[in-house]
Amino acid sequence: MSRSKTICRPAARGMALAALLALLSACAGSVSAPVAVTSLPAAEKTSLRLKDVVSEAAPGIAITPEALSRVSSLVVAEIKANAPLAMAPGTDSQAKTMKILFTRYDEGNAAARFLLAGLGQIYIDADVSLLPQGGGAAIATYRVSKNFSFGGLYGGTTGIQDVEKGFAKSVAEIVKP
Repeated sequence: MSRSKTICRPAARGMALAALLALLSACAGSVSAPVAVTSLPAAEKTSLRLKDVVSEAAPGIAITPEALSRVSSLVVAEIKANAPLAMAPGTDSQAKTMKILFTRYDEGNAAARFLLAGLGQIYIDADVSLLPQGGGAAIATYRVSKNFSFGGLYGGTTGIQDVEKGFAKSVAEIVKP
């Protein structure tokens, strides 16, 4: 066997491992399509402006104020990055408020995920509403769900904050043109 073949095999294995890890890392942060309960008409979607993104927990859902704030910030960052026109200047009276109501927020169990895929899953579910300024009935409502169930080393080292990033991308899909 030539010397070049023995040198290339470890390099090829390393590249294959790097590619596999890159593929797996996308799963926690991947986008899940929002499900429209009452959707925003297409004409309104193109002119939609958001003044604020607020998060709260449904009764009985355990989520810290820090996590609520962190998710709201992640959603705003995703909207600004992917639909910058959707964030309104501070005085736009027609701007809407996006309200994220968490209906499930479960960090799962990293040790169980490490042992077997499907155990110890992470779940984030929410109802996302677009509300007029000053209150009133929602003009559109969506259900957004994100879960994570990989096993092994990847599953055991992935946490709720990794999945929150994918959740934020999924929520931002609502306002993408």
